[in-house]
Amino acid sequence: MMRIAIADDLSADAGKLREFICRWAREQGIVLVPAPAVFESGEALLAGFAPDTFDVIFLDIYMSGMTGMEAAKKIREQDDACQLIFTTTTKEFAVDSYDVAAAFYLVKPYSYEKLAQALTRCGAKLLEQNQCVMVPGAAGQQPLLLHQITHTEYCGRCVEVHITSGEKITVPMRQADFAALLLDYPYFMN
Repeated sequence: MMRIAIADDLSADAGKLREFICRWAREQGIVLVPAPAVFESGEALLAGFAPDTFDVIFLDIYMSGMTGMEAAKKIREQDDACQLIFTTTTKEFAVDSYDVAAAFYLVKPYSYEKLAQALTRCGAKLLEQNQCVMVPGAAGQQPLLLHQITHTEYCGRCVEVHITSGEKITVPMRQADFAALLLDYPYFMN
């Protein structure tokens, strides 16, 4: 499942992009919920934006009013997890796209293959962001997002899981059992 938004003031460009996105989703067996939302300006996108609203946002850089880069900066103030992909007619802002952690930069006119490459990269990142293991907790089994784990410690028959927010989550299990849950993922080591 993927939630996608498009901000482009040229309806023909937005329509072609939407068509490519839907084709890619069909070919990959990915459900778009809802269908990609199209906004004709950065202001319109931000008016309906809240953290965790979209997984991927396509932003045209040259729009009347707020530019796509300005919109991206406002998005990043609220949400650092959504994937940003710029679509524009020039490479002029490619370096600036790093400042907002853009996942991809597409120069118009781009091919379906280039768009598919961008979405595949974003899909892999989103999959990784949503990977979790189920661990015992106070209210039964609870999900633990893998991308939030920085390290673990074993104390008093429990694993203390340190996460990116600075918090510790106590998991009542042996370190060896906990490690076995994580070692299937290449970014963990024992």
